[in-house]
Amino acid sequence: MASLNFPRTLAKTVAASSLDFKVKKNSTYTRKRISFPVICSGENLEESWYKTQRKDAVSSSNSCKIRFHLPTERVRKMENREKKVEEPVPRVGVVVFLLKGKSVLLGRRRTTVCDFTFALPGGHLEFGESFEECGAREMKEETGLDIAKIEFVTVTNHVFLEEPKPSHYVTIFLRAFLADPKQEPQNLEPEKCYGWDWYDWDNLPKPLFGPLEKMVQSGFNPFPIDYNV
Repeated sequence: MASLNFPRTLAKTVAASSLDFKVKKNSTYTRKRISFPVICSGENLEESWYKTQRKDAVSSSNSCKIRFHLPTERVRKMENREKKVEEPVPRVGVVVFLLKGKSVLLGRRRTTVCDFTFALPGGHLEFGESFEECGAREMKEETGLDIAKIEFVTVTNHVFLEEPKPSHYVTIFLRAFLADPKQEPQNLEPEKCYGWDWYDWDNLPKPLFGPLEKMVQSGFNPFPIDYNV
């Protein structure tokens, strides 16, 4: 329970489950606790009381003590809204296993999250995009490559609590092939990646990006069952 003093005219809406008031009766004041779910924005405490309860209740001074009975989580969220702190929310990422022979395309990350690890090309899902559209767009933006035969492979749910800025990603994994086998990857976003190259699936570089490393360790294979080189 938290006790706070507010001015008689509130600047905003405050949620509370009970209030302590002094009630005038026979020229004397007695304390009384009342149920008071919501105090409306901009209303005087006495006006709110008159509208909802008895008119013989008055505040004891120019401020009234309001006792909040709110769960800790609700209090924390209210405080964060006051401080304009953005709550972290899960985001959707789309990455692509681009296959060429027995190799996959990997780039070394240049970011605040898992910097210098090898990862698949990909990025954030934008509003209205399909997974396939997102995968093709990100591949083109990052490497300049055009891809074909795009298909869904799997999905993972990963929380990065150990990073300077904790994050939570639901990641869609796709599989695709080069639309033009003669194309070579370019590093079109050098501020995000140190470079792209092809790596044999049975001899992958280290360190791998966390979610990808867990998939490899679990025995995951991105190649189609009937895939022949």
